[in-house]
Amino acid sequence: MVIDRPTSDRGQLVLIGAISLAFILLGVVIVFNSVQYTETIDSGGANDDISEIRTIESEIQTNLETLSEEQSVDDSDVEEYIDENYAPQKAAEGPIHISYVQSSYSVGSPDTFKINITTTELTVTKEIEVDA
Repeated sequence: MVIDRPTSDRGQLVLIGAISLAFILLGVVIVFNSVQYTETIDSGGANDDISEIRTIESEIQTNLETLSEEQSVDDSDVEEYIDENYAPQKAAEGPIHISYVQSSYSVGSPDTFKINITTTELTVTKEIEVDA
């Protein structure tokens, strides 16, 4: 009578399978982590630019409201303020370009001024309302 001894082949297959699965999971984690890191680095500039644009919009609105309290503000005043005073100051701080586009005036409603703000990542046209 021949007695078959139990072999440990099944144990070795389970061990090799477990090690293979561990390497696959490790590879997926590394790839996912590098993709997530790249997305985080890439979006940082745009978020900084958006907060800078909000700051610029607020500063221009505040300064134009102050200017309109002192005198009647028209297109040439706004264009002079932006092109000669505000834009060079901001351009000295970093790569940003601000330009005056147009304005609209209506009796009984706030004056509206459109400006273009261009940063390294974004170009935005903002409407700024100033109470006359």
